[in-house]
Amino acid sequence: MRALRFSGHGIENLCGVLMQRCRWSQKFVPRGYYNQVVEIMRTHGCWQVDGGKGSDEKWRSPINGRTTTVPSCKSRHTANAVLKQLGIDVKI
Repeated sequence: MRALRFSGHGIENLCGVLMQRCRWSQKFVPRGYYNQVVEIMRTHGCWQVDGGKGSDEKWRSPINGRTTTVPSCKSRHTANAVLKQLGIDVKI
């Protein structure tokens, strides 16, 4: 990882450099498939149950009666795996 370099002294300059890095990195971060996965799960009758660690959520499917953990789904493959675990035959 490269070290941050900024000219001058003071927290304002450091914050400016950090904000530039954040704006630059947001262009390359995938938005994710979470909203699409939740919409598909709701249309197939799935509901959210209590539990889950951190930002993960637990959902239950009426199709096969299984409960699975749904992460933030930044990958299409992860999103499809979650749907498959719940017995939903839809591909993103």
